[in-house]
Amino acid sequence: HAALVEVDVAGKFRRGSDGAVVFAFGKHAGRPLADVARTDPDYLGWMLTRPFLADVHDRVRAALGTVYGRR
Repeated sequence: HAALVEVDVAGKFRRGSDGAVVFAFGKHAGRPLADVARTDPDYLGWMLTRPFLADVHDRVRAALGTVYGRR
């Protein structure tokens, strides 16, 4: 499965040139998920209210947990 799916099934995220997880869509396209978690957590909160696939929600929750110490 990991060989077929780079970061998430829906392709909302991808690996950047440095290996970091970056957005592949929307207003934060190309920005690292970790940076968005720090600078625009409300956007990630919005994502959690939308019907994205579970693996996207899991990745977003993990990013928010890392920033806010809730892993």
